[in-house]
Amino acid sequence: MSVVLEDKYLPRVSCADWEKKVHHLQEVSSSQRAGSTALRFESNQLRNETEIEVLWNKYNSNRKLADRIKEIEKWRYILEQQLQNVKGELAAVNNEKSLTDNQIQSLNILFSLVNECLTIRNERNCADLCEDIGQTELRKEHSLLERMKKTLTDQSLAGWEQIKRLNELKAKLEYDLADKHKTLDIESTCLQLEPTSSDISYKADALRNLKLFISHEAWLARCESLKNSADCEVRNSQKLCEEMCVPRQKFHNELFIQTEATNFALRKRIYETRRLRNELDWQNQKVKQEMERLMKEINEIDQALQAKTNVLKLAETRIEKRMFRPGTELCNDDTLSGLKQEIIYLRETRKNLSHQLDTAKACYNELEDQMLTLELELADKNHALQTDIKCMDLRLSILSSAKKN
Repeated sequence: MSVVLEDKYLPRVSCADWEKKVHHLQEVSSSQRAGSTALRFESNQLRNETEIEVLWNKYNSNRKLADRIKEIEKWRYILEQQLQNVKGELAAVNNEKSLTDNQIQSLNILFSLVNECLTIRNERNCADLCEDIGQTELRKEHSLLERMKKTLTDQSLAGWEQIKRLNELKAKLEYDLADKHKTLDIESTCLQLEPTSSDISYKADALRNLKLFISHEAWLARCESLKNSADCEVRNSQKLCEEMCVPRQKFHNELFIQTEATNFALRKRIYETRRLRNELDWQNQKVKQEMERLMKEINEIDQALQAKTNVLKLAETRIEKRMFRPGTELCNDDTLSGLKQEIIYLRETRKNLSHQLDTAKACYNELEDQMLTLELELADKNHALQTDIKCMDLRLSILSSAKKN
């Protein structure tokens, strides 16, 4: 042979096996192509479905955000209107309270005038110090002023409490509106975000629920509660303003009528007092005699107090020196008990005498003031007449003050 053939020492397959293998490869390839085709269709369908779902979810989220923004804006507008109403009522109640407080201040002036009239008339001597018609009308006026002051003070207190409630409600509304403004900024920012925005990222735990979360129903209930509270407080404020205005006018008229009645009573009393001027000299003499007796008693009390001083020093010195007895001689004997009782008695006695002396001096000062008053009355020849005239001058001030209010 011209060519030498060398066969490989490997097992050989038959043609049938070879064809079978090729057929198997064809089937596997066809199966894989079919699977790949199905996978491509499924992937395409999944992509389309997910894309549509994502778009619709985004649309729904945007729509819900927009609806939420509208809802918050609606409640913000409502609560802003309520806040304006509350501020208006707060100003009205403050104004009414200011007017009421001013009238209370004017009543204090009237009180001082009436009390001064009563004090001046109480300085009359015993002959003139009687419960006359002028005194009765002054007491009626004082009672009217007390009733006015109590009523107006109660109304002022009610106004203060209403102002306090309005301020608290105002603070709640302002706080809630500030939260809503901030929430609107957050919601608007969220609505403007897009998948292509630069400030988006994965978050650590986006699905977490905060403990401070409240339900939408609770949020609506709170908004309704604020609105209802504002409506209620506005109605209460309007009612209170009316209640504060009417009594002021009513008391003004009553005070004017009572002032005229008091002035008439004082003029009548002045006429009656002119017939009693001869009593003043006797009253002055009685006061001077009493002052002399009281001064004598004051001197005697002072002497008695001075006499007790050295006795107390003696007892305290004795008990102090006996404190230095040596050894067992330092005992609590009857002498020590007696000295202690003596010191206690002397201190109590000095205290009583000092109190009595102060009382007597105060009484003497009062008598001295009364004597000076009586001397002025005698110098004017009619102190009682002058006091009533002075009261009439004060009455003119009361009438002028009442007209101003």
